[in-house]
Amino acid sequence: KKKKTIKCQRVEPDSRYMKKAIESINSDKLGESFCCGLQSFDPKPKRYTCIWTQWVLNYLTDDDLMSLFARFVPALADGGLIILKENVSRSKFLLDRDDTSVTRPDTHFKKLFKKANLELVQTSVEEGFPENLLPVRVYVLR
Repeated sequence: KKKKTIKCQRVEPDSRYMKKAIESINSDKLGESFCCGLQSFDPKPKRYTCIWTQWVLNYLTDDDLMSLFARFVPALADGGLIILKENVSRSKFLLDRDDTSVTRPDTHFKKLFKKANLELVQTSVEEGFPENLLPVRVYVLR
């Protein structure tokens, strides 16, 4: 049986980062690249077995997140998963005025998942980060 090649697609709003990513990823593993923000990315239906985002959702508003989730769900193939890896605050929202990001608490992410009718399959905190940094949490959703 022939092994299926998994292609990685990348969404990146900054063309400079996109160019570096394309240069650094093995070309036979790279699928399409989309130079746009997640707010405007419109994935094709039933295409993805896994959608992975990391350290980017803090730049989206709650409304943008809900819109993104509404576009991600139909893009999943049967049995597909959404994996999110993000910094989370310990109790309250944290605004970084320098990069205009908002770090949400774990409880708020879970409220957003519920509102979007996403099932939280698993979640964990990444180990090995220094205590003075924000926790990094991984969410697996469907």
